[in-house]
Amino acid sequence: MPVKKVEKNILVLHGADKMFELVDKVEDYPHFLPWYSKTEVIGRSGNELKARLFMDYMHVRQSFATHNRNIPGKEIRMDLLDGPFKTLRGTWKFIDLGDDMCKIEFNLEYDFSNAVLSALISPYSAIFPPHWSKRSSKRQTAVMLEIEIVYGLSDKQVLKNMQVEEGTRIRAAALKSGLDEIFTDLDLHSAPLGIFGKAVKDDTPLRDGDRIEIYRPLQADPKEARRRRVLNQKG
Repeated sequence: MPVKKVEKNILVLHGADKMFELVDKVEDYPHFLPWYSKTEVIGRSGNELKARLFMDYMHVRQSFATHNRNIPGKEIRMDLLDGPFKTLRGTWKFIDLGDDMCKIEFNLEYDFSNAVLSALISPYSAIFPPHWSKRSSKRQTAVMLEIEIVYGLSDKQVLKNMQVEEGTRIRAAALKSGLDEIFTDLDLHSAPLGIFGKAVKDDTPLRDGDRIEIYRPLQADPKEARRRRVLNQKG
């Protein structure tokens, strides 16, 4: 699998020092990043941090450790220590703009060692906290959200990155994804949907960084299936 690259620049309505502290303090990640079950600081020394992050997402449990080299308030350079990657390295740059605002420049290169994990997990979503983006271009008439949508069968999984307008509902985004062209038996009009492991209604509005999950519908009502099993056993 080729090394994937992600580049993202956003404006945030907080100062550079505050955003640097938020990214650096991995101990707090489980409070605002739902896919982390826990984090563990291996050690801090000067402006360097070694930490392990434990992911628990869609019944996939993995951990990875990184070595971060920091320039306080300005930059974090991240390199892989161990985990389910062939490659993982990234850089955060925090540029103070005054008026309690900063620009974050984020660059990430990664390559999973497992094709299934590559389809289910995006290190960008796992490392870059959602809902930070604040765009203020005078020429921009619509705020665009960056989301992901995932669906899979036992022999094939697909994760797709998408951009949708702010206010888009989850069902509309699913219909726009085109995944029914890849999975011809998939009915995007009726398939159950969820966000980060939680089922939601069709009219749920999306937020920046959301991951839409398309679930396979039950083939039979669970109560009816249990009743039939009992009858078969009696027979």
